[in-house]
Amino acid sequence: MEPRLSFVRFKDEALDEFRDIWLRNFGEEISRDRANEEANNMYRLFDHLGRIQKEHDAKVREENKLTENEEKALAFIQEFKETNGKMPTVRAISRHLGFSSSRTGYRIRQVLIRKGHSFLARSPKLQI
Repeated sequence: MEPRLSFVRFKDEALDEFRDIWLRNFGEEISRDRANEEANNMYRLFDHLGRIQKEHDAKVREENKLTENEEKALAFIQEFKETNGKMPTVRAISRHLGFSSSRTGYRIRQVLIRKGHSFLARSPKLQI
């Protein structure tokens, strides 16, 4: 269970600004006590949304972790491009990893693109 945030007493200037925003958006005036209560509700909401975003980001990072073959392929592609000035063929990627089928190199390349290595997708030509 999430720890509950304590009630915060906002400064009068902040509450006055909040009351003005409330009036502009909802067309009703509210007391400082109500403004403080609503501000606390929003504070808790944004805190909760921040926690959800952090959990989501951690999950995405975990899902996008590279396997050993994907790491080897990425290192090979980057080194090949630096050395030769162009991208390796999917066949070269497959051979480097010890596979005979060029389809394996293609699949690994597609997974790398999906996991965020979009520079591979922008290549004008990755020959087969």
